[in-house]
Amino acid sequence: MLNSRASLKEQRIVDEEVIRRFDDRIKELLEEKVSVYCESSEFKTFLDEMKKRKREEMLSKIDQDIRAEREAMLALEREKAEAAAEEQRKLDEVLEENRRKVEEQRRLEMEEKARQDEQKLMQIQRRQQQEEEAERRRVVSVGREGG
Repeated sequence: MLNSRASLKEQRIVDEEVIRRFDDRIKELLEEKVSVYCESSEFKTFLDEMKKRKREEMLSKIDQDIRAEREAMLALEREKAEAAAEEQRKLDEVLEENRRKVEEQRRLEMEEKARQDEQKLMQIQRRQQQEEEAERRRVVSVGREGG
């Protein structure tokens, strides 16, 4: 029994060594093939194509970002222009309302002045009539006294 255990152990050690050597050889062969492939024109072409695709993807992304930023800026400028136009419209409305109020005030003042002028004219005419009446009475009374 002791022999069989030892031989099993030895066999395991031998198997592990064979596996390790086999793995090492596979690694060597693989590294050689990879090294040769990396030096090949096929790999260089593949790498160049990958770089080209990646560069195109990056440029496309940058272009999309620029377009999106430009659209956002244009939208912001449109909003500013619309806000400015609305502000100007409101200002124009206020100015027009003020102009109408000023014109109405002037019209009312002119009407009041015309009314006052008419009253003054009527007063002047009344005084003039009174003076003419007084003058007629005086002339009549002087004529009675003298005649």
